[in-house]
Amino acid sequence: MQGSRASVLMLGLAFAASGFGSLGTQSVLSRWLAQDLGHEVPAVIGLISAVMAGLAAGALWWKKGRIHSCPYRALSVLETWIGLAAVAGILWIPLVAKVANSWAGSAALSTPEGVLQAALICLGLFPLTFPMGATLPAMEQIAVQSYRDSRVMGWVTGINTGGAAMGCLAGAWIILPSLGLVGSLVAFGVLNLLAAACLFSRSTSRGLNEEFAIPNRPGNSEGRTRILITLFLTGLIGLAYEVLGLRFLSLALDNTAYTFATALAVYLIGSSMGGFVHFAWIRSKHPWDALAWLTGTAALTLVLSVLLFTRVAGASGERPGHWQEWVLPVLVFVLPSLVMGAVFAHLVCLARNAGLRVSHAAAVNFAGGALGALLMGVILIPAAGFKIAWTSCVAGYLCLTPHLRSWTWRVSVLLFFLLIPMELRLTEPPPGWRVLDFLPGRIASAEVLINDAGERTLRMNHRLQMGGTSATVPQRRQAHLPLLLHPDPRHVLFLGPGTGITLGAAIKHQGLRADAVEISPEAVSMMRHFEPENRAAYRLPDVRLHVADARRYARVSTNRYDVIVADLFHPWQDGSGSLYTVEHFQAVRSRLTKDGLFCQWLPMHQLDLQSWQMIARSFLKVFSETELWILHFNTDIPVVG
Repeated sequence: MQGSRASVLMLGLAFAASGFGSLGTQSVLSRWLAQDLGHEVPAVIGLISAVMAGLAAGALWWKKGRIHSCPYRALSVLETWIGLAAVAGILWIPLVAKVANSWAGSAALSTPEGVLQAALICLGLFPLTFPMGATLPAMEQIAVQSYRDSRVMGWVTGINTGGAAMGCLAGAWIILPSLGLVGSLVAFGVLNLLAAACLFSRSTSRGLNEEFAIPNRPGNSEGRTRILITLFLTGLIGLAYEVLGLRFLSLALDNTAYTFATALAVYLIGSSMGGFVHFAWIRSKHPWDALAWLTGTAALTLVLSVLLFTRVAGASGERPGHWQEWVLPVLVFVLPSLVMGAVFAHLVCLARNAGLRVSHAAAVNFAGGALGALLMGVILIPAAGFKIAWTSCVAGYLCLTPHLRSWTWRVSVLLFFLLIPMELRLTEPPPGWRVLDFLPGRIASAEVLINDAGERTLRMNHRLQMGGTSATVPQRRQAHLPLLLHPDPRHVLFLGPGTGITLGAAIKHQGLRADAVEISPEAVSMMRHFEPENRAAYRLPDVRLHVADARRYARVSTNRYDVIVADLFHPWQDGSGSLYTVEHFQAVRSRLTKDGLFCQWLPMHQLDLQSWQMIARSFLKVFSETELWILHFNTDIPVVG
């Protein structure tokens, strides 16, 4: 290694700070946009793809000397751009979300209006993700000069991705809860500005005369095309498996606000380790042999990780311990992402040696990632299920192996064919119950369970109870009580109908028109299993069922209602907390008629005293004339409205 240890350490800290601030900013903006855009399927998957598309565009745009002849100063400009864009996001992100919502109205994001809305959100993120995409090739250019080695991409990705992982964890667990959305954006933006200042200070002592010339070997066009195709497909498979792994974890964990951040951080830590492993140990004289070994190992880790996950998750029972919030993401992500990180670094080295620009190699990989998230989350899992989605990722790596001489490839092929007849059992029903129907949807999995008595219950992601026929009477009361308290209800809105049993009770009231908003299309598809208890209300002409986010619907709809009934929202679910805020209650009030009535049902058995008091204070700020009603006398599952 060339240069002093102190200078390399300072460079590493700047790269890590860049990743810390950039990923932290992405996570904050994604959460902010999800609140305004909604938590529907295209919103969640679209945000991932929007980030990757912006990174791809930025990497494609970058080339040596694009901003400044000194690479340190050029990277300093990019970091300044990111930091200022993060701070300015306080102003422009709410504006973009407001315009997007005004375009789409209350339409779900699967409609043409919703697609237009999602496209505007992509453009809204572009000023931030574009310079982020250019930072990776810029960092690689600087690292090549420091190390006098063209194979430093592993070190660069290791440092930068490791910082991103720390930013993800610190943002979710410390910074965001302490500083809020606005304060967190400022904090992360300042960190990028500090990285920019550090890099700018070094630019004064670095001139073009110190630049390290890398002898490229042009190679043939066929080899370059093969490298680019492999880069694209490995990016596609990598992000596809990330989405698939998150869906696996959603079946075993509680899906709180910290679940996604922890899983993403574990994925990034694995990628960081893979970069370091490639830089430290993979120095093969035959790079295509090394690629064959890496892709075969990637396929093998995908097989072993999911098999281990199913064993441990199946043994955890209905309520996993706190340790499993970390162990299960490690089982799903660490080994595969470690090998994926090494594969990316190795392919970039191959691309450079073949005469390709590093920026183009990174752009192609990022573009594959943008497509992979969409393919897995929106198409493959809903259409084919978890097993085919999983085996497709394994088969993808096997097909990318340049030759068949590595032992890891042979073992992976053997395991792959053994997996084909095997049933992938991710979850087990409780004792005395069996699965009547199972639907692996776009963002959640729905299952209807039935017991020997014929009682049916709806569960989302194996854990979230959405009601059932054994509680038909109290669920019908959730509609009857607020409707009877209003002197003459004509138009009612139900937020979160679930099984439709509460909605079915409303049709017994004469002359009543009903709207219902359900975020999960999978839950809507399962309503047929709860007839006749729900009276098939969702099929009636006086009932309109909207697949949309309840918070966004209340904010952008123009309808007025005599009665609004909000069902039980599980407070520990990510996104549900926004349904108990002052802002949401104000939006609900704006949808009421002059003499309208709003009833919010609360699961007291899932609330601690502090949460109950916070919700009550928020409610009273908006609705000064409030009464408390108990749904039914049940000390085990107390519910109040």
